[in-house]
Amino acid sequence: VDLAAQFGREDRWPSQASVEAPEFRLPASLLKLQGYRDLSGSGRILWKAGHFGVDLKAEARPLARQLHLYPVKLRLHATGDTNAAVVESALVSSPGLRAELSHGVTVHFHGLVLREPARLQVAADLSQLPWLGLKGKLAGQADFAPTGARLPVVRFDLSGAEVGTTQLKALTLQLAGRLDWPWLDIRQAKARFKDGSVAQAGGRVQVVKETVANGQFQFSGALARRWLPPGYTYGSLQVTGAFQGSLTNLAHHGRLELSQFHTPYSQPLELRAEWTGEATNLNRVELAVSAGRAKLLAQGSLTLGPHQKALQLTQLSLQNAQQPVLDLVHPCRIQLAGKGQAWQASLSALDWRGSGGEVQMEGALNWPTQGRFQVSLARVSSSLLSGFTKTNLPPIRLAKLALTGGWTNGPASFALELSAAQGGSSSQSTNSLAVPALGALSTLPLSAELKLSGNAKGVTLSNLLVRSDSSTLVSAQGSLAMTLTPGSPGQMLHFDAAKPLQLEAMAEPQVRFWQELGTWTGVSLSQPHLELHLSGTWNSPVGALELRAQQIRFQKGPANLPALQDLQLSLTIDRQQARLAEARVFVQGQPVLLTAELPLGQSVWAGLNRSKLRVWA
Repeated sequence: VDLAAQFGREDRWPSQASVEAPEFRLPASLLKLQGYRDLSGSGRILWKAGHFGVDLKAEARPLARQLHLYPVKLRLHATGDTNAAVVESALVSSPGLRAELSHGVTVHFHGLVLREPARLQVAADLSQLPWLGLKGKLAGQADFAPTGARLPVVRFDLSGAEVGTTQLKALTLQLAGRLDWPWLDIRQAKARFKDGSVAQAGGRVQVVKETVANGQFQFSGALARRWLPPGYTYGSLQVTGAFQGSLTNLAHHGRLELSQFHTPYSQPLELRAEWTGEATNLNRVELAVSAGRAKLLAQGSLTLGPHQKALQLTQLSLQNAQQPVLDLVHPCRIQLAGKGQAWQASLSALDWRGSGGEVQMEGALNWPTQGRFQVSLARVSSSLLSGFTKTNLPPIRLAKLALTGGWTNGPASFALELSAAQGGSSSQSTNSLAVPALGALSTLPLSAELKLSGNAKGVTLSNLLVRSDSSTLVSAQGSLAMTLTPGSPGQMLHFDAAKPLQLEAMAEPQVRFWQELGTWTGVSLSQPHLELHLSGTWNSPVGALELRAQQIRFQKGPANLPALQDLQLSLTIDRQQARLAEARVFVQGQPVLLTAELPLGQSVWAGLNRSKLRVWA
């Protein structure tokens, strides 16, 4: 640095001076430039007769390890005296960013810093700022206006095009507001997308205290369709809301309206939601989902902590034609906590009942070591969901379902009891819930009873009974040497190879059922009788299948295809082979006989043994 000065005998200030710095370096620590090397550049200052002139070029480069920082350059030319400086030109630039003073401005050293308007032109190429992860360009200006305060008010207005990421870009972007220190007013932050969707927000930010006042946001349009799975879409979506408070714990409330939401499985749905909350916790949530005359209403609160999530339901109402079908008797709570492979979940007593039946559930889970559950349904019909579903459900009425169980560091113990019925008398065959894909099978009067239990000793089928028109159609009972261990890593279904098996199943002739089954499948069986017997162990299983039918008629296919008469089939299987001991049928009065043997061997059973029922946590 070269310094020269001339003083008169009694002057406090030099009558003439100059500072020449072809190369200078200022410590980054002195300038508090964290993450940057020392500021370097060149400069010249001239002083003469109480006036000065400054020309400055400077550059700050980031440290090698600071990959998110970029070089910043400054160009400045100013003149002035001891009272004020006239900044005639100023340019700050960085890769992808440029800010330049549009005309000269006077900066006063005493009192008000700025006493006349000034404008700063700003331009940004976001693609050159990879730490933002955005593309597109922004341009605009910031106007500095003097006020009675020491610092001026800054009004800014920026606009851009094609701003966003590769997956999501705004066709246009507008950002306008005002900085009156320490308040930053966002008057408009608005993005328009190619499909016509609009997102906008605004509010006042207290920069020093990091708080927000009068914040609001709004979105409308079809933009969210792109994230829906195939077959899902909606007509319109609108979200509005407001927020305020600390930036670390914003209080907010809002409303969501979704219309004509289509899925492959449901009728077009209308959805309305309102909420009030703080940060990620929703203190009040109201939800309404409707399809025609059917409606589901829910109200409660939602907590979304870093390690614990909880949903408190205070209302859950299923309605049809504005009449309640099922209502929540008392509040219930669903809670999830933990992380990784160890987590806990609980459901307090859910009691949902009304003219549509009763639904009760509760349980607790400490995965993977223990859990307990209890489910009870009574007088529940599939018609409860008919207003929401696109495809008609079979007309099934669940008279009773009771499921209880649990486990602690071992196999689960459980008990299941089920009683259900489908369809009605022949006069109901035109039931509005008939399923076209199943034909008359969906309204055929059927009833079923099931009793099933399990523990560390195995699974016991006490009773399986299916009836139609008061006649037994299918019956089964027996025991299987298998256990269910939910906490077992990778495999939760285990087979005890040494314990005995016993299973007996029988299907009896029931004219109407087999007729309807034949209509649906195209293969009609007359007076069929089927028996299945399983014994032995998993290591040495012994199975037998007996099938008899008076006639087999093919209802689909060539018209001249002959019917098969007097079918008798006997199949046995053990660990070594599957043997078709007898297969006899008459075709146009002529007997056809068939016998066969298929070696099984160790490889077949080893393949079955490698099959696992997995649970992913």
